[in-house]
This record gives sequence, C-alpha cells and structure tokens, in this order.
Amino acid sequence: MTGDGIEYQVTEGPAIDAQLRQRHREGASSRELGEYATSLGLTPPLQDEQGAVPSVVFEFPPGDTEGVLVWDVPEPGEDQADDDDWGDGDSP
Repeated sequence: MTGDGIEYQVTEGPAIDAQLRQRHREGASSRELGEYATSLGLTPPLQDEQGAVPSVVFEFPPGDTEGVLVWDVPEPGEDQADDDDWGDGDSP
C-alpha cells in the first residue's frame, strides 16, 4: 500500500496515466487497459498461474472525482474466483 492508501496503483507518471485514461475514453475494457498498460512497459504486481495480465480499474478515494487507475488483483488470502459472484446476466 502506498502512503496515500492506494494499493496497486498502475502508475504515478502523468504521461502514461493520461494515455491509459484516453484509451478508457475510447472504450477500452478493464482487461484491455491491463494489456495496454503492459504494452507501455508497466508491470502488474502479480499475474495468475496462466500468466494472464490483471485488469486495470478505477478506484475512487474519498473526495476524488477522477479516480486512480489500479491493478485489479485479489487481496492477500482472497481467491480470485470469489470475485466472480455475478453470472453474465446478473452484473449490476
């Protein structure tokens, strides 16, 4: 965890952050953002057994309206399968 409470922040570099946000505005999915981030030379904190790159999602700390891009990786002790409680048609 970083000093500002954000865990697994993708980058603190404003240029790369801007590129990722632009790709998101163009319609990239969170999985595509993860792949794009690695193509820019960023390294995720961990990958699954098959080597899949984690998704990149927005986290919104209190008072932050723009959000922070973070790697979507399971917390220590959390099983990745536990995150998939929604069926394809049940997503909120």
